[in-house]
Amino acid sequence: MERDDLIYAAGFFDGEGCIAINKIKTAIAKHPTYQLVVSVCQNEPCEVLHELSNLYGGSLSVQNNGAYPNLLWQLTSHKANVFLVDILPFLRLKKAEADLAILFQEQMGRGRGYYRLTQEQLDEREKMHMKMRGLKKSGKANRRHVND
Repeated sequence: MERDDLIYAAGFFDGEGCIAINKIKTAIAKHPTYQLVVSVCQNEPCEVLHELSNLYGGSLSVQNNGAYPNLLWQLTSHKANVFLVDILPFLRLKKAEADLAILFQEQMGRGRGYYRLTQEQLDEREKMHMKMRGLKKSGKANRRHVND
């Protein structure tokens, strides 16, 4: 992407996007798993989301939640990390969330497969999950004072 396109994507994402470290619990797993998720939901049609999906991959799905259909774009794990690294220099409101998400994904690694995590690794993932939740709560308060 060109620099101007990255700046636009960062501004769009700053206002409309969501960064999460999801905690997934299942009945059969002894410990939860954690996953980086980046998403944006907009009224359809939304050419920006189609363009971002073409560039970064992920999934596009249409949701009918009212008068207008919504288009949801989601990236997970490595693909989410690539997108965040690209737009990071231009983020303002979500910069701290993106920094944490990138650090989280770097610690997760790119490997596939199942292996036993140490208690220290599990604790670190939970700590990052909770820190992201805290950033979201403090970010709402900070956004009200952006123009101060």
